[in-house]
Amino acid sequence: MSSSKVFSQSYAEARYRFCDAVKARGFHLETRVLEGHTGLLGEALATDATIVGDPLAPELIIVTSGVHGIEGYSGSACQLSILEDDELLRKAERAGKALLLIHAVSPFSFSYGRRANENNVDINRNFIDFSSVRPANSGYAELHPLMLPEAWPPGDQNRDAIRAYQLERGMQAFRDALSTGQQVHPEGLFYSGLEPEWSNRVLREIVGMNSASRQRAIWLDIHTGLGPYGFGEKILVDMRSNDADADGWADAKRIWGHDVVSLSAGESVSSNASGAACALLQSEFPSIDSMSLVIEFGTLSMTETLEALRFDHWVYRNRNLPNYDTLAREARKTMLKAFYPASDLWRGMILGQMRAVMEQTLAA
Repeated sequence: MSSSKVFSQSYAEARYRFCDAVKARGFHLETRVLEGHTGLLGEALATDATIVGDPLAPELIIVTSGVHGIEGYSGSACQLSILEDDELLRKAERAGKALLLIHAVSPFSFSYGRRANENNVDINRNFIDFSSVRPANSGYAELHPLMLPEAWPPGDQNRDAIRAYQLERGMQAFRDALSTGQQVHPEGLFYSGLEPEWSNRVLREIVGMNSASRQRAIWLDIHTGLGPYGFGEKILVDMRSNDADADGWADAKRIWGHDVVSLSAGESVSSNASGAACALLQSEFPSIDSMSLVIEFGTLSMTETLEALRFDHWVYRNRNLPNYDTLAREARKTMLKAFYPASDLWRGMILGQMRAVMEQTLAA
């Protein structure tokens, strides 16, 4: 399949293609509109979902795109490739498994080319217990003024200070302090928010409606931006809460291979962040035999990706500047390079690896 058939150039195009493919298959389309906001091109913003196969099947495979909005380009392409794959859909039907495809979990940030949503909240840090007092992320508090300096581009003094922190504390400590999640700086990076966001509530509703009666569920959440170029790291977010022993870990490796890594064990390119969306299967439905897997497709180096994130957040923080529109356009271009490479080679790697993951999951 040519990548141009499934990879889009805007959220509006991706949504149109997804909805059109669902309707062409005769599947039911569920739509949740984000009221009070319009997209970059003036379009409506929505999370769309469909069930493929027997809606009462005892086993469910969930595939989500756009939890981090701009990463939805690749997730949307993978979902569209599933909808257009006759052989894969026949295998799902024969296996007696239903597929739940949830498109553009964070439609605002998909449309505007950001990872953070309409309130600058990182949705993948937002699935936490807001009723309990959470410890402050002192590491991020120290890094915040370095991540978002007064002027952009940052000077040598800023970069030297960041390198000094990395050398003194170590790269793992730097990554954890930066990206675990924080609730003190609402204009900062990896902000968890102070309450469940719209995308959080909608995702809970869609997953709840379609998962409660299942015996078994596997969640595949598609992300980009970390790791070697084009490589899809398979990250076990949480072992099944009703079987969190060695058997659960062994099952994950049996399904997806011995290159599966554990988020909680610190084996992944990603930090063990609090509030991951796909972990709600274990937290909300403990009676279901479930596993959640993030597929993280690498793009640029961590330094380049972080630089794009810093610039994007710096522009957001300075959105009252008279040249904001120009800065925002430049930030979107930088973010696209970091999270959505314009390369047929990269895009082909994404589709091939996702197809393999789907085959493995259906055979489980």
